[in-house]
Amino acid sequence: MQEDEFYGLVQEGSHLGTTDRTRVATEAVLETLAETVTGGQAGDVAR
Repeated sequence: MQEDEFYGLVQEGSHLGTTDRTRVATEAVLETLAETVTGGQAGDVAR
Protein backbone atom coordinates (compact mmCIF):
# COMPACT_ATOMS: atom_id res chain seq x y z
CA MET A 1 0.00 0.00 0.00
CA GLN A 2 1.32 3.41 -0.94
CA GLU A 3 1.53 6.17 1.65
CA ASP A 4 -1.14 8.33 -0.02
CA GLU A 5 -3.53 5.39 -0.14
CA PHE A 6 -2.93 4.64 3.54
CA TYR A 7 -3.62 8.21 4.62
CA GLY A 8 -6.68 8.31 2.37
CA LEU A 9 -8.12 5.26 4.11
CA VAL A 10 -7.35 6.71 7.53
CA GLN A 11 -8.91 10.04 6.56
CA GLU A 12 -12.02 8.33 5.23
CA GLY A 13 -12.45 6.22 8.35
CA SER A 14 -11.69 8.98 10.83
CA HIS A 15 -13.63 11.77 9.12
CA LEU A 16 -10.72 14.15 9.59
CA GLY A 17 -11.17 17.06 7.24
CA THR A 18 -7.75 17.33 5.64
CA THR A 19 -4.79 15.17 4.77
CA ASP A 20 -2.62 17.31 7.06
CA ARG A 21 -4.89 16.62 10.05
CA THR A 22 -4.90 12.94 9.14
CA ARG A 23 -1.10 12.80 9.03
CA VAL A 24 -0.76 14.58 12.38
CA ALA A 25 -3.30 12.28 14.05
CA THR A 26 -1.72 9.16 12.55
CA GLU A 27 1.76 10.18 13.65
CA ALA A 28 0.49 10.87 17.17
CA VAL A 29 -1.08 7.43 17.38
CA LEU A 30 2.05 5.73 16.07
CA GLU A 31 4.28 7.66 18.48
CA THR A 32 2.06 6.64 21.39
CA LEU A 33 2.19 3.01 20.30
CA ALA A 34 5.97 3.19 20.01
CA GLU A 35 6.18 4.46 23.58
CA THR A 36 3.97 1.73 25.03
CA VAL A 37 4.60 -1.41 22.98
CA THR A 38 7.47 -3.68 23.96
CA GLY A 39 9.69 -5.47 21.46
CA GLY A 40 7.82 -8.76 21.66
CA GLN A 41 4.47 -7.07 21.33
CA ALA A 42 5.59 -5.21 18.20
CA GLY A 43 5.98 -8.53 16.39
CA ASP A 44 2.54 -9.62 17.53
CA VAL A 45 0.94 -6.40 16.28
CA ALA A 46 2.64 -6.76 12.89
CA ARG A 47 0.93 -10.08 12.29
